[in-house]
Amino acid sequence: MRFHHLGIATEDVESELKIWKKFFADVSGEFSAKRCFDPLQEVELCLFEVGDLKIELVSGERVRNFLKRGVKIYHICFEVDD
Repeated sequence: MRFHHLGIATEDVESELKIWKKFFADVSGEFSAKRCFDPLQEVELCLFEVGDLKIELVSGERVRNFLKRGVKIYHICFEVDD
């Protein structure tokens, strides 16, 4: 089992991405992001990588209750062999 990414709940992917991008671009000079909409969960997703670290920003109705309770860590994803 290997760590794959950390899911972060956010009200607005675009504004949250700007914060992360500024921080990591200042620290490492590298930053790449991939955005998509997941119709099954009805959420906007943005996965970005800095070196080996991957973070996924998640925004939409499904994460609003988490945010109302002050919870930002939405999920932790692991890769397994099968």
